[in-house]
Amino acid sequence: MLTLFRCLLRLYPAEFCREFAEEMTSVFCQGRRDVRHQGLKVRAQFLAREFWSMFTGALREQFSDDSFRRFDMRSFRFPRATIVVMLVALANVGYAIERAKQITDGGDTRSIWPPVLTGMFVGWLGVMGILGLIGYGILRVLKQSGAQRLSRIQTKPQL
Repeated sequence: MLTLFRCLLRLYPAEFCREFAEEMTSVFCQGRRDVRHQGLKVRAQFLAREFWSMFTGALREQFSDDSFRRFDMRSFRFPRATIVVMLVALANVGYAIERAKQITDGGDTRSIWPPVLTGMFVGWLGVMGILGLIGYGILRVLKQSGAQRLSRIQTKPQL
């Protein structure tokens, strides 16, 4: 059965096999050991379930589009400083546009843009800060922060 299992592993893409084949084989062998002393029906169900999941998993991996997985935004995180840099860049672009308008208007220096921009950024940062504090306060009241949950984890005693 192990030979058949390893043959089915070849249905998976090569990268997948390099990364997961050893672990999958180990789990299969452990499951087979668990049902070894049970009845024929239980062993047959185990093998049918394992081989069916191997076949369907291999098909799913072969026909899945990895190009979308590689650029999944959930796995991509910007550093926090990037937000500040982006805001500064946006402000500079807006200021450059406003300066270009002043030049084309014959040097008229009456511009209301910089105070509006400053108020807009301060307003949005204030709103985001307040929302963050509200979320933090809710988590503190419910005592659901990660550090608090980790402190309540009970582990098995060392043997």
